Amino acid sequence: MTQRETISFALGTPGNKAGGICLELSPEQVSVCEYDPESNKVLYLAESQMPGGTYSIEQALDQNRIRLKAYGQTLVNYSSAMFTVVPVAFYTEEHSRALLEFNCGKTGSDLILSDDITPDIKLIYSIPEELKSGLDKLLPNHHLKHKATVLSRLALQADEFLTEQMLVDISSSSIYIVVKKAGNLLLCNHYKVHSDEDILYYILFMLEQFDLNPLSVKVSLSGQCETESSLAKSLQKYIRQVRFVVGNKSLNRSEITNLPHQFYFSILNRTFCE
Repeated sequence: MTQRETISFALGTPGNKAGGICLELSPEQVSVCEYDPESNKVLYLAESQMPGGTYSIEQALDQNRIRLKAYGQTLVNYSSAMFTVVPVAFYTEEHSRALLEFNCGKTGSDLILSDDITPDIKLIYSIPEELKSGLDKLLPNHHLKHKATVLSRLALQADEFLTEQMLVDISSSSIYIVVKKAGNLLLCNHYKVHSDEDILYYILFMLEQFDLNPLSVKVSLSGQCETESSLAKSLQKYIRQVRFVVGNKSLNRSEITNLPHQFYFSILNRTFCE
C-alpha cells in the first residue's frame, strides 16, 4: 500500500524544523501531531489505521507522512485496557505486575510501567516489549504516558474542568471514563463498547455508583463524537449538563480550524499536562 492509501485522516503540513511531536498509539490506530512548542501551534495532525496493533513505530510514522527530526519535545500516549489505578501507599515496583494482573489478568512478557497521576495515585500498565523497544530506538528521548493518565491529569488540572465531575473520551470501539469529586480522582477506567446504548449504560452506571445526580452533574465529552450525533442527543435526555470539551485556550488551531475541539483531545492537549 502507498502512504496515501493507508492514511485515513490528515490536516495541516508536516513541519520542516525540529519542534514537537506527540504520538497516540492504540490497537486500532496511530495518531500523530507535529507542533511548535513555543507557540503551541498545531502544524500537522494525522491518523492511520493499524488493525491488531501489529505495527512498528517506523511504519506508523511513515504511513502518517512523518520524517523523523531532532524534536525538542517528544510525547507518546499509549492506549490500552491493561491498566489499573492504585494509591501510592500500596505501590511498590517489585509488586507492580502482581497488582496489575490481579485487576486485569495475565500480562505475559509485556513490560510493566507506571505513571504518576497525582502525588498520591499511581497508574500501572503493561506495554509490549517490542513496541517499547521501537519507541526507544526511534524516539530515544520520548516521554511515555498511558492515555488514562493523560485524561486523568487533564480532568484534575485543566481550568475547563474545575467544576466538572465526569470526563468521557469516546473512540470507535471503547471509552474512557474519569470521575472526580472535590478535586479528587474517584475512578479512571476503560470500557469496550459496541453501540451508543453501551456508552449510555456505562455513564449512567457510573452516576449511580458515585451517587451523582443527573440533574446537577456536569459531564464533558471528548473524542470522536459529533455535537449533533444520536449519542449526544441521547445523553442530553438523561443528563442536564452535557458539554463538549474545548481544550487549552493557548493552543493555536489555525491549521485545524475545521476540526471539532473535542476530536483528538488527548493528543492535542498532552503537552499541557506535563
